[in-house]
Amino acid sequence: MSTVFKSKIGKTLARHFIGVGHGGSDPGASKYVVEKTAALNMALAEKDYLVAHGVEVCMSRVRDENDPVEEEVRECNRYNPDATNEVHLNSGGGDGFEVYRSVIGTDSKKLAECIEKQVKAIGQNSRGVKTKTLANGQDYFMYVRETYAPAALCEGGFVDNKNDSKDFDELDEQRAFGIAYAKGVLDYYGIAYDKDDTAGQTKPSGGSSGNKKPAVKKAPDVKYQTYTRGKGLLPNVINCSGKGTDAYAGWIGYDILALFANTVGKEEVAGKLKFRVHDREKGIWLNWQYDREKDANGENFAGTKKTAIDGLQMELEGLKGFEVWYQAYTAEDGWLESVTGWGAGDNGYAGIYGHDIQAIKIKIVKAA
Repeated sequence: MSTVFKSKIGKTLARHFIGVGHGGSDPGASKYVVEKTAALNMALAEKDYLVAHGVEVCMSRVRDENDPVEEEVRECNRYNPDATNEVHLNSGGGDGFEVYRSVIGTDSKKLAECIEKQVKAIGQNSRGVKTKTLANGQDYFMYVRETYAPAALCEGGFVDNKNDSKDFDELDEQRAFGIAYAKGVLDYYGIAYDKDDTAGQTKPSGGSSGNKKPAVKKAPDVKYQTYTRGKGLLPNVINCSGKGTDAYAGWIGYDILALFANTVGKEEVAGKLKFRVHDREKGIWLNWQYDREKDANGENFAGTKKTAIDGLQMELEGLKGFEVWYQAYTAEDGWLESVTGWGAGDNGYAGIYGHDIQAIKIKIVKAA
């Protein structure tokens, strides 16, 4: 189901639709990277950047759910945007980014060229702005052919090419692609942004382009753990880049009752986490917690250790240029939309009221 995000500057300069490829039971292409997951991370970063610059955005999906292209097209046409782009990744052993435009009109070509320029600017090589047609001369891709608005279909790179996939196999790199897409969209609309702003645009590191990541301050680590019903206090997790249960805190099938979390390192280089949880039983947000400092009640965690939580809000303080990225898992919904900062994302928190959270992912990323 599509979700609309309003402009953050109080007025809408354009309306844009983002189609997110695959999802749910359809993982898309998969080898070194899973397409449906990377595409969603790219699209969410694109959305955040566009909304921050006065664009109202509608996304075809904001979590891992079934989202066939036919439904994406219907949602896009119902929303009636000024333009749209679809986020995908490629397979077939090739190398680099490519973007497909419509054979009809010039707006689709302009949109595709604007996006390609920004993707090249973050260091990914390009295979070009392309068209592909059926035997009758119509556009091959349904998303380009059937959407009413000017459309561009972005193929970020090849998930089955080991070198190319190094350009987008980490969350920061996926966000960099999404922000590049957003800047291309803003160029298309003629909406100004800081041309020197590279926040969130760490260049891809893969061997295909030969580029090295720029010398930027490394995001600090987050150490976190949960107190879980029936399991007690579970081991600490660092960030969310591990495999299996090392990639998140919690235990699937068991409700989280409290969360412990802190950045790792001195405050001036690591910042400080501010976070709180929503108590499902009481239906209220509990007090804010700062890192693992003891609060007025002598507790160094968010929650009660007695009742389940169904919402989480987090913010990173004291570290300019970075923000906290977090995501919640519920039995009913799986992994929900990721959120960056307190008040960002869908309704400003991770979770869904009434659905117990069972697992959490947290990481510090460059600010969009």
